[in-house]
Amino acid sequence: MTRPRGVTIAAALVAALGVLSILFGALAVAAVALGGTDPSIDAESVRRVAVIGIAAIILGAGQVFVAWALWNLKRWAWWLTIVLQGISVLEALGAMAFTEVTNVDAAVFTSLAFSVVIIGYFMTKGVRTAFGR
Repeated sequence: MTRPRGVTIAAALVAALGVLSILFGALAVAAVALGGTDPSIDAESVRRVAVIGIAAIILGAGQVFVAWALWNLKRWAWWLTIVLQGISVLEALGAMAFTEVTNVDAAVFTSLAFSVVIIGYFMTKGVRTAFGR
């Protein structure tokens, strides 16, 4: 079966989300490394930002791998996409709940919106059929 146009777009979006997630995670980890010793910053907040940053880097790497699998219509890529995008939703919600950086909120909200759209699209019959579901 040929790859549906939407799957091609989804693969590109997942790859872009993966790269953004890696960048967001790297920025969070860098922020902890550069400002984590400031006595005016709560240690619990520093730990939360570090955990969210590391999770974002790991998730981003997974998303780049999934983008490759989607491009090649690997059967297992459908489930993996649903699971990773679900985790991405949880990560974004966690980041929104535990960070106070206004500039990051817009990026996290955009990531959340893309993840929800990808999950919804992958539930359609045509896409499920393309992956043999």
